[in-house]
Amino acid sequence: RIQKTYHKLDQEYFVDLEPNVNVKVKHFLNTFEMKFHTNQKGYRGLEEVDNSKDQIICIGDSVAMGFGVSDEETFCNKLNHFKNSSGK
Repeated sequence: RIQKTYHKLDQEYFVDLEPNVNVKVKHFLNTFEMKFHTNQKGYRGLEEVDNSKDQIICIGDSVAMGFGVSDEETFCNKLNHFKNSSGK
């Protein structure tokens, strides 16, 4: 039931995330528990986009969104901290 509090119907994308969410989600079978945040634009995680840096966009389903893991464990969050061999 708590999942319905941070999702909204979007006519173009079907399901979208609500902005400014801060919840702890526990699976009904107790298989996982996760911290789930969205920023003011409804993107997963607390960090705002830094437009002075190159951007990688993660597009996809619940796997790309990171369902079942906390914010810091999503692969999109891990990409935010990736440094290539030149240190950028």
